[in-house]
Amino acid sequence: MGNALRRLAAGALALCTALAATPASWLPSASAAVAATVAWSEPVGEGVVVTKYEKRVGGRPVDIFVAEIDLRNPYAQIVPLYGKEGHLTRKQTVLGHAQASGAVVSVNADFFHLSGIGVPLGPVIDQGTVVSAPGVATWPTFGVTKSGEAVILPLAFTGTVTAPDGRTYPLRGVNKESFDPRDGAHSHINQLNLYTPAWGPTSYGNAKGAFKNVVELVVAGGVVREVRVDQPGASIPPNGYVLWGQGQAAEFLKAHFRVGDPVQVSYGLKNDPGLQMAVGSHILLVDQGRSVNPVDPAVASHVPHARAAVGIDRSGKKVWLVVVERSADGDSKGMTLPELADFLVELGAWKAINLDGGGSAMMVARRLGETNRVALNEPPYKGGYRAVPTAIGVLNTAPAGEAKGIFVTGPKEVLAGDTATFSFKGYDVHYHPYRVTPQEVVWQVSGPGAAKAHGFSVRFPTGGTYTLTARVGAASRQLTVRVIGGADVARLVVQPSELVLKPGETRTLTVQAVTKDGRTFTLKPHHVTVTAEGAIGAVNGLAVTAGPAAAMGFLRVAFDGAVAVVPVTVGAPAAPFADVRGHWAEQPIAALAARGLVAGVAPGRFAPDAPVTRAQLAVLLARLSGVETRAGAQARPLPYRDSLPSWAREAIRAMTEQGLLRGYPDGTFRPDRPVTRAELAAILDRYLGATGHAPLPPFRDAAAIPSWAREAVARVAQAGVMKGTGDRFEPQRPTTRAEAAVVLYRLLMLPKGPVAKR
Repeated sequence: MGNALRRLAAGALALCTALAATPASWLPSASAAVAATVAWSEPVGEGVVVTKYEKRVGGRPVDIFVAEIDLRNPYAQIVPLYGKEGHLTRKQTVLGHAQASGAVVSVNADFFHLSGIGVPLGPVIDQGTVVSAPGVATWPTFGVTKSGEAVILPLAFTGTVTAPDGRTYPLRGVNKESFDPRDGAHSHINQLNLYTPAWGPTSYGNAKGAFKNVVELVVAGGVVREVRVDQPGASIPPNGYVLWGQGQAAEFLKAHFRVGDPVQVSYGLKNDPGLQMAVGSHILLVDQGRSVNPVDPAVASHVPHARAAVGIDRSGKKVWLVVVERSADGDSKGMTLPELADFLVELGAWKAINLDGGGSAMMVARRLGETNRVALNEPPYKGGYRAVPTAIGVLNTAPAGEAKGIFVTGPKEVLAGDTATFSFKGYDVHYHPYRVTPQEVVWQVSGPGAAKAHGFSVRFPTGGTYTLTARVGAASRQLTVRVIGGADVARLVVQPSELVLKPGETRTLTVQAVTKDGRTFTLKPHHVTVTAEGAIGAVNGLAVTAGPAAAMGFLRVAFDGAVAVVPVTVGAPAAPFADVRGHWAEQPIAALAARGLVAGVAPGRFAPDAPVTRAQLAVLLARLSGVETRAGAQARPLPYRDSLPSWAREAIRAMTEQGLLRGYPDGTFRPDRPVTRAELAAILDRYLGATGHAPLPPFRDAAAIPSWAREAVARVAQAGVMKGTGDRFEPQRPTTRAEAAVVLYRLLMLPKGPVAKR
């Protein structure tokens, strides 16, 4: 017997079912288990609650899915799910069974011959009718009586075929394949079996040559229509059946029936408690509220596997459908049968039986508010879920009702100016899905701005945190949306950062908001407002079209209070310096030269890549400020003891008096010394009069910026006056004359008044 068990365990049955269950014996708890934690729990139908438990068993993490059914609820109906399109011989996954039947929750049921046709080994009773007869009489069956009580008990089949001459022959079964799970042998030798349309389109026949001396009677309307000997399966009449006999049973059919003869068939269950439905199983796990020692090598009882079971309470009014997950990724390790039995006792089971497990174990539910059904447990193998012949399904027979609850999903974070669209799902008072229409939704919105809500959408005008309450009838749901606005922005980055346009030329801006927490968002036209200052042209969204005449001005790009300025030159003059033609700073230098704000170092030569000196910078700033010469300037002494060039003396004096330029501790000015980029940032910071903290951009060389210049670098970068070179700032590098000219150009294009927030 042990060898037979091991052979069957190698592949004869789904999850290796074989032999009758070991006689029950009472044992203490076999598992080192701890209390289960509820991961989630929700009703999925009237009288049906599905719960996911997380538990450690024997040191292993295990996820368990439990559907609890209250049969006292008249709308909760347990039904058998079998075959596909009404045919037992066509298997499908539990998901397929559930979708076809409309079950709100379902779990796989009986074992089957994995390498055979695959019909269930045990019974299928549907609406009191035997769809498939019990197999092994000692194996337990789960069922629900016509009075609505769940039962677990063994079922035995009895049946008789009576010939016209009064002779009888025992009927072994209905819609069974020839397989004895106790030893793997043929069960149909010398036996008489019956096949109804629920079997499939054709009868068993000679099973592709597996049998000899097979006789089939095709019966329709209670009369023999055809006698077939050793032939393939016959078409089963929709108003009849096929009697199949082998050996002695075949001889009985040949001897006592002719075409046209009437046939009398009677069959049923020996110990039927009035079953409305039933499906088979294999091993008893719990009896009278105590764990039974379910030891059976054929189902690897003491090896953790994916498992399935059904339990009932003492009253027969409560049913538990259970699936234990053993995931392919190892997050859930499965259970042994003793561990599963102990868990069922913890649930409160009075009786429980083991259903097919391993690759067959699958629980499917229609989650609350959903219209589709989904698998709850992950498959134990990467190949997916196994097709099975039978499942247990639970129907919600209640009528549709009013909305009871809603689920609202949508973005948790948006940008100021965005219109967010939310998805609605609902369920009614009987836990059916409820379809929400836009016309039903009533919004209540509180937040810093006047948000506009309509249907499934809400528009957020400004930044901040908004609390939204959506109502559909008596159902409501509250959610919070964080709106990123100007207060969250460290700087706006506009490309191109400067525009030099030909008359009539159109360019499109790209705008990004860099937030104080370092994230970058690309803004769209509905996020920003772009306005033109000066007669530079027209703006349409993010597109700028230059006017017909030469002009200088700027674009103000605003996002919820955060502002960036883009200098614009229309019809820029040709560069008067030969060495700046084609240079990256050609247009700003040409524009400044046209205004007399910059000059060359020699006729036709600007030396754009030469360092700018402190004296040259003083002249540039003085020209920008309009204070290069003033009456009485010569009367005021200079505070520096070193010699200053005559062409820069008054500019140095004016910029010193304004506090923009400072000397060195030894009393010198050092006019010929190059200005580093860190020094230029500090000077520009003083020129702008900027105050307050600004976030330092993520320059790769930020650590090299001197402490005295860090705040200045941050502020002028935020103002858009100075930028890095690539991803570096290069604080100690001398500033070039081209860079100084570009900075001057940017300062010239700044809006009048306080420095705008950028």
